[in-house]
Amino acid sequence: MQPVAFDGLDADLRQAYAEVDWSRTPVGDPATWPPALRHAHDICLHTSFPATLLWGPEYVLIYNEAYAELIGDKHPAALGSRTEDVFPEAWETVGPLLEDVMTRDGPVFLDDTLMPLHRQGFLEECFFSFCYSPVHDEDGTPVGVLDITAETTARVIAGRRLARVAALRGALGDVESAVELCAVVHTVLAEDADLVDVALRLADQPVTDELPRTLPDDPLVPGRVFIDDGADGAVAWLRLRASASAVLSPSGGPRPETPLLIARLNPRLAVDTAYGEYVSLLGTTLAQAWDRLEVLGLERQIAATEHEVSLTLQRSLLPRPATVPGVEVAVRYMPASVHTQVGGDWYDAFLSDAEDLVISVGDVSGHDLRAVSVMGQVRTLLRGLAFRSTDDPGTVMTLLDDVLVGLHLDTLASGILGRVSKPRPDGSRELTWSNAGHPAPVYVGPDGDAGLLAAKPEVLLGLAGLSGVQHGRSTHTAVLSPGSTLVLYTDGLVERSGRHLDRGLEWLCEVAAAASGSGAEELATRLVADLPPTLADDVAVMVVTVC
Repeated sequence: MQPVAFDGLDADLRQAYAEVDWSRTPVGDPATWPPALRHAHDICLHTSFPATLLWGPEYVLIYNEAYAELIGDKHPAALGSRTEDVFPEAWETVGPLLEDVMTRDGPVFLDDTLMPLHRQGFLEECFFSFCYSPVHDEDGTPVGVLDITAETTARVIAGRRLARVAALRGALGDVESAVELCAVVHTVLAEDADLVDVALRLADQPVTDELPRTLPDDPLVPGRVFIDDGADGAVAWLRLRASASAVLSPSGGPRPETPLLIARLNPRLAVDTAYGEYVSLLGTTLAQAWDRLEVLGLERQIAATEHEVSLTLQRSLLPRPATVPGVEVAVRYMPASVHTQVGGDWYDAFLSDAEDLVISVGDVSGHDLRAVSVMGQVRTLLRGLAFRSTDDPGTVMTLLDDVLVGLHLDTLASGILGRVSKPRPDGSRELTWSNAGHPAPVYVGPDGDAGLLAAKPEVLLGLAGLSGVQHGRSTHTAVLSPGSTLVLYTDGLVERSGRHLDRGLEWLCEVAAAASGSGAEELATRLVADLPPTLADDVAVMVVTVC
């Protein structure tokens, strides 16, 4: 029998193969390897993916270069050794899988599976997607397993870190004090798999016994992560960096010291650049919340009365949406001005006299109290016209045009008026709508596909009296199947300085598709979670889900 050729291997792996006394292993000298092993070994060596054979009843490891890199310092001792001896830390998972493949004589595929490995000096949290396939001899009997794998550790950990940052941002949205901020950090980050212990230390505030009580010797530069990888494990320190535009202290003196984030890192993860960037991202998120708290605190002292009045006005102008069986309606409003807490955007959802659900979202030009006043008038007029009318939305919007011109309101506004019918026998509902120069709604089907309900643009409300402007508006029709979602919004949600509008619309569709099936409230929360603390424009969002 011809000897097995190892010429295709790189020098290091070829040397490792040469140094194994194969005759003392369960698979024997390569010159005696059976055709099934030779053929499987050839496949293993000629794939670019990490691949290994687990041969015979003792599952002896015979692998390629990519697999040698994957198992770290287990190589070269792993070559020709029993799997159970090489991977004792993972054998509880791997052993039953291999037995299942051999007994059932069929492949096993697992995706993003946790597989702790001791491969670079410590027990490391690793994730893999891999396929175990049986290898048969000439008689069709399974004699080994071919493992082709891909490590997904970086992707899995990055995904969970981004999810944790998003959860932190969402939880910080309602924080109104430093005490609440610390509580949110403790609650949200206590569940973080990347941080064993974590605390946000305010000025002159002690930390828990689980974390260091003294600062490191090196001075802490705000915004820069300092990691002390000591004998008791790695600890990250980060002094929050205040915004350059943030206000001075209320007394007029220097600002108080910003909080200090302290976190003991997971001992099963490598302390690498990505780890530091994650802690930095958490710090940036907390710093934004801290800046917002400082601004909020100063404004409370300067304009507490104005703040309370404006909030009352906002709530009166933007009532709660109607409750309709079989339809979930969620709304969000984020103001552009922190001083008045009101603006020209509106949403509305109510039952018409015919018991259809009437929905509207719009934007009156301007960001002052006049815009607020006019917005209230426009929304009220539209509500009154649509409540009794059985006409289609295009006809109602045409009437609104005439009223705005006839009453000399001298305003321009964009808006969408929609009517959602009562359920049909199959549970679906008919949507009819008219669009007056407003961003197109987003429709998410039951299958999760999201896209714009685009139609030919029509002019803004308030232009009907101008020469050359066509009188009359169109009505469009769509079907809302059970499980589908409709998103209405104002332009502040998708417009950002330095970003093309098309990219904002793509982002909106991506978020809506990703949240398919999670419910209207969850989608509405996700859509406003990433908004900056200070908005250049109001944001109104309405999410309608047919159950």
